[in-house]
Amino acid sequence: MRQSLVVAILALACLSISCQRATKTGYVDNVKLYNEFELKKELETTFQEMRMENQNSLDSLKRELRVLAEYLDTQKEQDPEKVIRFNNVRQEFLETQESLEMREQELSEEYTNQVWLHINDYVQAYAKEEGYDYVLGGTGQGNVMYAEEDLDITEDLIAFINKKYRDES
Repeated sequence: MRQSLVVAILALACLSISCQRATKTGYVDNVKLYNEFELKKELETTFQEMRMENQNSLDSLKRELRVLAEYLDTQKEQDPEKVIRFNNVRQEFLETQESLEMREQELSEEYTNQVWLHINDYVQAYAKEEGYDYVLGGTGQGNVMYAEEDLDITEDLIAFINKKYRDES
């Protein structure tokens, strides 16, 4: 009796193991996925255009400062109005520079968050459509130390997320 109970338990365990489905796992190169995402490229272009406009504004103030400084350097007696104007322009330059740097930092973080939000949503949709239980992200910094190349779904995901993004735009 005891022996048949052990055999029955072993048979149930084997049956249970054989009925379980295989786990489908893939991994993606996060850096490549991020860099090749069309939304990231669009936002990067927008950011660079804004940065150029900001630099043009600062360059105008810089030129004015240089002209005022050269004028003041050549005068034996300094015109108090020109000194005040120089100090005001210098203060405006410093405040504008600080403000623009802060805005660029905020916008960079906002764009990065926006890109990752989309990527995460698209990866989730891809995983569900393709039947993945796990999609691991590797950055080359220890997250995924090794995986078989046939588990790399980076290229498929790049195509998928860019198509999804284009379809939504």
